[in-house]
Amino acid sequence: MGRMIVPFIDRKKELELLERITEYRPDALYVVYGPLNSGKSELMREFLKRKMRKGEKTYYLNFKLKSVLTYEDVVEALMEELKSKEIMEMVSNIMREGELVLTKWARLVGMSGAFNFWVKELRKHSNGNIPTVVFDSIEKIKHINGKNGTVFYELLNFAIGISKEEHIAHAFVVSSNSVLIDAIHTNPDLNAYVEYIKVDDLAREDVVEFLRHYGFNDEEIEKIWETFGGKPLLLIQCIKYKDELESYLKKAKTLRQDQVFQTLNLLRLRDETFFKEVMELLEGFSVRDYIIYSQIDDVVKWLAENNLIFVDPLDRKLRPHGRLDLLAIRYSLEQFERNGLK
Repeated sequence: MGRMIVPFIDRKKELELLERITEYRPDALYVVYGPLNSGKSELMREFLKRKMRKGEKTYYLNFKLKSVLTYEDVVEALMEELKSKEIMEMVSNIMREGELVLTKWARLVGMSGAFNFWVKELRKHSNGNIPTVVFDSIEKIKHINGKNGTVFYELLNFAIGISKEEHIAHAFVVSSNSVLIDAIHTNPDLNAYVEYIKVDDLAREDVVEFLRHYGFNDEEIEKIWETFGGKPLLLIQCIKYKDELESYLKKAKTLRQDQVFQTLNLLRLRDETFFKEVMELLEGFSVRDYIIYSQIDDVVKWLAENNLIFVDPLDRKLRPHGRLDLLAIRYSLEQFERNGLK
């Protein structure tokens, strides 16, 4: 029996939006955001594949796939992705001298030097179909300091420069770190140049259509929806575990419940006062799917950084990253209540 290939979950609406955006002259930096595992990276890769099939120039740098711990690491990652003949020859010659020399070279070139190489390369291709540039998992470089502040903001300003100002590339940055997205959204030096594209979990009707295509009956679909909602990654897992669906759903639910409870319980043991503040906010999810917020305080930041909630800066809502997380939060609230620990 051949191996079944699970196809890309069609994101027709989002793909059409991306195509429309790139039909016109670049006019903004686009921030692609959404809850964890909603399919942002997969969407952007599919979008770039379609661009490449049409012969258009694309660049995709996913910092999650790079070891980026230092300023020099980021410079090297930028240079590697460019893959211009000039740079490849330069790096090849330097590598003969060893890794240490390459690191020193990256420090000498710096972010500004790397950006100059990018601008030079992008200009070569901007007379025809304008290139598309995607920087994915940008949260991986948020704590790295450079020569002119944080590398993260240097990269954002560069992306704004090649799109909004120079019009030589369509620029997109991708992240699930909602605190980071809020920081961009509330930064007066950035928000005038940035547009946002939210990639959310699938709607119920899309989930039903997708699962029916793979032979699930109505009862199975309802159980999947009640456990996972429209989380693309988990829907694909259901296809893999179709023959033992009940067991898989139960295990996934139990595992996430335990993870969330243990995270909160560790906080309780370390800082009971702050734990009570966190629980007070989470209590809102006992009867609602989301909470309206006014600003990101320490409680919201802690919950977001521990992947317990998704912060949507555009509609000012806090919500779990998905249905499974909502169920786990409600389970934890019940457990702490039952044991008198709230």
